[in-house]
Amino acid sequence: MMKGISLIYTGVMVISIGIGIGLGFWSGARFEPAAPHAVQHSQEEREERKMRELLLTSGPLPAGQLQLQLHRRDEGWLVRINATIDDGLLITALQTARGLLHALARAKAPIQEVELALRTNAVRDVYGQVLSDLELARIVFTKATWDKVDWVGFDARNFALVADVYKLHPLLENQPLPPPRPDNAAMLGKQEDNEEDKE
Repeated sequence: MMKGISLIYTGVMVISIGIGIGLGFWSGARFEPAAPHAVQHSQEEREERKMRELLLTSGPLPAGQLQLQLHRRDEGWLVRINATIDDGLLITALQTARGLLHALARAKAPIQEVELALRTNAVRDVYGQVLSDLELARIVFTKATWDKVDWVGFDARNFALVADVYKLHPLLENQPLPPPRPDNAAMLGKQEDNEEDKE
């Protein structure tokens, strides 16, 4: 009795599948894999979403102080970051730059070029007037240089040595930086890196 029910069930399933396939061909439906460009587009969306998420949530600044432009090219992403920091100190600018670029690197997306502009509204001129939207620093990395940098171990004092473009406002040029010391982990970002390793 069970064998008969099993045979009937199998027969009904085979007929149902056959009818479904027949109706699909009869209606002109085609069973083709997704187009390669659709899969690539999906990958680009995932990369962009990941970069935005990491920069806006893991970076050193609140989202309201960042403006992002991300454009995909054949060789990788063109990334433009405009960040507003709360003071006119060189150490703040360098630590912020390192934090943002480290967050971007965590997305593991191919980079063609990164341009970071650091601005502030906290500097006054000799007359006491606020210099609004003053660009303090501009840092650019091309693909070749970006691929060489290990952002986990990168010391922010080395931007001038490794960046393809490193321009400082004269206000920052003569500001001293703390010397390298093991207890000077803030320049290296050790606390955030150790927390990342635990994830």
